[in-house]
Amino acid sequence: MAHNSESSNNGHYNSPQAASFNNNLSRQAAKGKLCTASSLLLSPFFVTSVMSLGVRLISGVEIVEIACKAGFDSLFIDLEHSTLSLEATGQICRASKMAGISAFIRVPAECGDGYVQRALGSGGDGIIVPHVQTVEDVRTAIAMAKYPPLGSRSITPHLLISRSAKSPLRAAEVLKEHEVILMVMIETVEALSNIDAIAAEPGLDVLQIGSMDMSMSLGILGQWDDPLYQDVLITVSRAAKKHGKLWGISGLPSRADIWNYAAVELGASFIVSSYDVNLLNQAAAANYKLIREAGGGAS
Repeated sequence: MAHNSESSNNGHYNSPQAASFNNNLSRQAAKGKLCTASSLLLSPFFVTSVMSLGVRLISGVEIVEIACKAGFDSLFIDLEHSTLSLEATGQICRASKMAGISAFIRVPAECGDGYVQRALGSGGDGIIVPHVQTVEDVRTAIAMAKYPPLGSRSITPHLLISRSAKSPLRAAEVLKEHEVILMVMIETVEALSNIDAIAAEPGLDVLQIGSMDMSMSLGILGQWDDPLYQDVLITVSRAAKKHGKLWGISGLPSRADIWNYAAVELGASFIVSSYDVNLLNQAAAANYKLIREAGGGAS
């Protein structure tokens, strides 16, 4: 697949906002490396990157143990396309912190400030807001996810008490230490048309392309080699670079060539490509095939 190079320094650039946060995506971005959400990355470029496992099915803290044993550095907890509860999410996030890996939470679209506050209270290192269309949508997300002065996220008293924030200055430092990454999903033609204004918003950290929904919005569902989809990658990467944001892609299964192009040529920092349920399905199918072959193909 031929591509036009859009980058220098291997396409990477640091976000002055995200790089200060205490999570693996920020740390890798500061080093010019990629944070991914898959176990299927093939390029040597990805081997040195943060590896993140998508969570949709397993609701117990065992998923943290599985991720750690497999070598993952973070989790992408999907509350939009799963039945995972906030209680389970909180347990997973707390176990993740103890294990030294980051946890990012995607909330349902238009779930409201109350739900976002509870999701943030689960202890995640970042929040992902899907189906953002306009600057107003982004500002709403910032207001929900960020502490003042950028947003209006509620402050829990135990946060300040536990860190002995005895002065206004120390209190401000504690809030900064507990700030989270805010990602928004770019998934429609409308969002793409507003991408420059969206990327310019202070308080936003990551632009995440939702490839499946975006391709549907473009009328080319699943056609990843179509020039229209390729233009989306370039357009979003340019906006991110222009405004000092990180960017990434998701919903793009089994296309290591595009993952590599997005990361190496265009500077993508976060790639979601597989979830626990997908990996379980693949393993089950492979195991069944092995059994069939061992039995001479008998059902």
